[in-house]
Amino acid sequence: MEDIIPIFGARGLFITGRTIPAILTETVLQGETVIFDASQGVFVNAPGLGSGQNGGGLINLENTGSGVPLATVSGSTLSLKSIAPGTNVTFTNDGSTIVINSSAGVSVFYDVLDYTSGTTNLISIPAGSIILSTEIAVMVAFNSAATLTLGTASDPTMLMNETALDLTEANSTFKNDISFVVTGVGNQDISSFFTANGATQGQFSIFIEYALQ
Repeated sequence: MEDIIPIFGARGLFITGRTIPAILTETVLQGETVIFDASQGVFVNAPGLGSGQNGGGLINLENTGSGVPLATVSGSTLSLKSIAPGTNVTFTNDGSTIVINSSAGVSVFYDVLDYTSGTTNLISIPAGSIILSTEIAVMVAFNSAATLTLGTASDPTMLMNETALDLTEANSTFKNDISFVVTGVGNQDISSFFTANGATQGQFSIFIEYALQ
């Protein structure tokens, strides 16, 4: 094995009769390493791994998707945002997995009404709650052009307007998968607003799926 003999005061090392090219920078700073620059034929200082500079460490962070970025890079620092649970939400952390739990739950309303129903209060839910889906089905055809809307007193057609369902046709159905946030102050009543228009028979069902705030 060849001996490496340092020559103090010189910018090089001597190995059994030949000189290794000198390091260009006298002082190797913390976080730096030494690499061979073939274009110059010498060894040069370079950022070491994990230095946060242009030397193979973390130099950039790409956030995918369209949501809010969870992390940013500034120099050699990777900053991560904290995620905090909101109302009716809890986190479970087992060390490798974070599980997000919601205690709000989903509730459903179902009822069957007929040609005598008129205006009927169906459910009362807190303002800010979300109606996830609505479905109405004609179980017995009406014998006149009765009309039906579904919503709140301030917005009677919020969930369904009178042209969305043919009440004179048995098995006719209407389904609304658009989510609606119930606005207002305090509990809000969801009602059906039915006008018989001379009908003496007919029956329909209402199904509402909603999540409390």
